[in-house]
Amino acid sequence: MAKKMETRSARLLALFLALIMVGSVLVYALKGGYAPPERKIMYEAHGLDGWLKWVPAGAGQIIYATKSDNKTLLKYIDDLITVNYDRYVFSKLRLSYPVEGMLVASYPDGLLYLVDVNKTKIFFAGQKDSYRGLSVKTTKDIMVVPETSPFLIGTIPHVAKAVDTIISGNGSMAGLISNYTSRISGNFNVVFIFYGGAARRIVTGTNNTDYIDLYISGIRVNNSMYEKVVGVHFVRNGGFINSNVTQYYNYTNYEDGFSVAIMRDMNLTKLLNAQPKLRPIIEIKQK
Repeated sequence: MAKKMETRSARLLALFLALIMVGSVLVYALKGGYAPPERKIMYEAHGLDGWLKWVPAGAGQIIYATKSDNKTLLKYIDDLITVNYDRYVFSKLRLSYPVEGMLVASYPDGLLYLVDVNKTKIFFAGQKDSYRGLSVKTTKDIMVVPETSPFLIGTIPHVAKAVDTIISGNGSMAGLISNYTSRISGNFNVVFIFYGGAARRIVTGTNNTDYIDLYISGIRVNNSMYEKVVGVHFVRNGGFINSNVTQYYNYTNYEDGFSVAIMRDMNLTKLLNAQPKLRPIIEIKQK
């Protein structure tokens, strides 16, 4: 039985818009020589690998975004961030510095955001409290943790669990997928991660059987071309095959079921729509 990865750029775009919910209206532009005050920082993490160590296990969908020097890619990122933001989650939040980067983790019952504003002070109109030795602010069901960089905001149970994960160093998404993310080297400006059931739902097949349990897609600029790297962990026999979907295409199939495809193109839109081709899956049923 042969199966194919769905080329669903529209779905990824919709998901990104639904989950990345901090708009430009939240950011006060810096003017003149004004230097915004810094906040107290107790814990600090850098880059996607470091941020994933703060994200509690159980997230089905993760999206990471950070600014780019490339104007076309930066506009893509800015547009996605600006188009949609959750007015309820962020209604009581005010920033004194533009957002440098953000991660959104989606759980069945809530959201967790990690937001980088370069250690500058943030303002949240909530009730002061403390949790695990950190100063926090809460509303009815939203919690903010200013004393981390990036700062945390989201539904209370998931923010509290993130603090637990930071302090204990255990139980993170990094612990589940670092064996795979480590094989996708380099820094990306946008990363999509689908895990477990969320990964299975982006694959189509006649029997809808479990086929993959992890999908990672990273986007960046490599020299003069846009680059997209896709990693998939197959739970059944499968792998990537040759394709001319983009100007440059290469792939590696590892023995443990993880496959990585590298695609490059001068056209960002074409690259965003591109997906690697898969090897046919043959299932032999016992009589």
